[in-house]
Amino acid sequence: MVLQSLIQKALCELNVMSSVMQIRQLAGGCIHGASVVTGECGSKCVIKCADISQSSMLESEHDGLSDLAATGTVSIPEVYGMSQVDDLFFLVTEFIEPDGSEPQWTLFGRDLAQLHAAPHDQAAYGYRAANYLGHTPQINKWNGDWIFFNTEYRLGYQQKSIRLKGCLPSDLDKKLSVIISELHAFIPAQPRVSLLHGDLWSGNSVLGIQGRVNLIDPACSYGDGWADIAMMRLFGGFPEQVFRAYAAEQEKVEH
Repeated sequence: MVLQSLIQKALCELNVMSSVMQIRQLAGGCIHGASVVTGECGSKCVIKCADISQSSMLESEHDGLSDLAATGTVSIPEVYGMSQVDDLFFLVTEFIEPDGSEPQWTLFGRDLAQLHAAPHDQAAYGYRAANYLGHTPQINKWNGDWIFFNTEYRLGYQQKSIRLKGCLPSDLDKKLSVIISELHAFIPAQPRVSLLHGDLWSGNSVLGIQGRVNLIDPACSYGDGWADIAMMRLFGGFPEQVFRAYAAEQEKVEH
């Protein structure tokens, strides 16, 4: 009941809803407790909460969602805002409710290509602040070399972090070091600078009305759009029609 009263206060401060009738925890939510809140008129929203020590994680998510939405390309839940009540921070967003329609995977592939082609004023790879990939800090220092950026702030940083925790077997450590040393053979030094979702695995996509694919839980940065595509191959991946539509649309926007 204490948490419900804090949630209600946060929602009132953001003018989202004045009375909370039900709070239902969402599946997943391994980083923050995510819940669907229903008001007395049936309106719904999603709310995430964190204590002071983890508030920067919610702030990063807020900023990433806002930046993605500003491109007018991929579908993103509307961000209603953040609120602090006592020692808890709350991030409140739109609740995306599917209507049973077939997923529009081709449209999603096109939207994603449009995201990666969206205009911006960044000339280097990185982001305005560090953020998080799950619980792991993500370093986003600006650099004009994509190979160096990945060597120092992506693969290299992850390797060092796991090594320090004693969780990286020596044989895998050596193989990873070889891959990092040969990155120039796999990725270009100066690809187009694009805004990335940054954590684009299937669990961070939600089907909405008319099968529209919405993206949640970003870890944004500016980099090569193919980094998002690579992430999409993990953990079950996305249907091949997404990638076909992405490639076809990318060819259009490049010409």
